[in-house]
Amino acid sequence: MAAFTQPMPKGSVPKVVPVMMVVGSAALVLTFINSQLNRQSNKFDRFFDQYNSTQSEANRRAAFDGAVEDPRKSFYNVLGWKPSN
Repeated sequence: MAAFTQPMPKGSVPKVVPVMMVVGSAALVLTFINSQLNRQSNKFDRFFDQYNSTQSEANRRAAFDGAVEDPRKSFYNVLGWKPSN
């Protein structure tokens, strides 16, 4: 039981607290950014769901006819990728 009664060395506390603050702050910022991106993505999805029709899809096909790949699936549109249902 004597091992459990030893206090934490005073030299390690000043080293651990700043690291914990940096990691916690970074996690908080990344969580906030992720939630904002998801919120904006859902907003755009609702807008495009309203816009999506057979006529708009025909216009899109005509505009991108001959394109090598669908721009909606391009690597450069990585923020727009969502898991398949």
